[in-house]
Amino acid sequence: MARRDKYYFALAEQLTPPGLVHALEPAFVEFATPFGPWLLKELAEHEKFIGGKISTLDEPHFLYWTAMCRDLGLDFQAHSGDDFGISQAIRMGGALLIGAGVSACPLICAAKDMWLFDSVTNKTHSAGVGGARFDTRVYKLFEAIQSFEDQIFRLDAQGSAAAYKHSTAVVLHALGHIDSAEVHPACTDQRPGDEQARMEEAMRRPLRMAERLGTPKFDL
Repeated sequence: MARRDKYYFALAEQLTPPGLVHALEPAFVEFATPFGPWLLKELAEHEKFIGGKISTLDEPHFLYWTAMCRDLGLDFQAHSGDDFGISQAIRMGGALLIGAGVSACPLICAAKDMWLFDSVTNKTHSAGVGGARFDTRVYKLFEAIQSFEDQIFRLDAQGSAAAYKHSTAVVLHALGHIDSAEVHPACTDQRPGDEQARMEEAMRRPLRMAERLGTPKFDL
């Protein structure tokens, strides 16, 4: 209760428009602990919080947030910070606030569209059969996205994925979105070895899917 009142509710008083509450995790902040069901419900029912971002590599945590909010009819949207659970979030209709959106945003948007039934207005990737059917090629796209992000967010010898920023810069540079992939000299979160070659290999499957689907803005 002290955690609710002293921190989250006190911060809510400073908000003018509604905001997202961020669930810090021990993997990022040593003293943090995940939200339990009671605290999640208390925050979800607060008028100033419309959703929450979960920064965790533990996919079940996001799933329990989503399931609990739906079961209780809470007007609160769980946003995934789990870059290893992209496909699961799309399947559940969950919102995405993830680092993967930086490097693979066009592919993720395509996957979300393909997962919809043909009957949905303005659907771009039609399965061509109409009605209650989605484009089954989305499963191959899920695989391509996930294998790509597994390489970008791979753990180092200390179990940290913080250097994903370096990998992402290499990808964005290869796609022509930024001028250089160089990391600031003061940044210690850098990948060793030839990251360009590693990312070129990681991009083969998603690039092939992007070409087959005609996905714009994801090509070399």
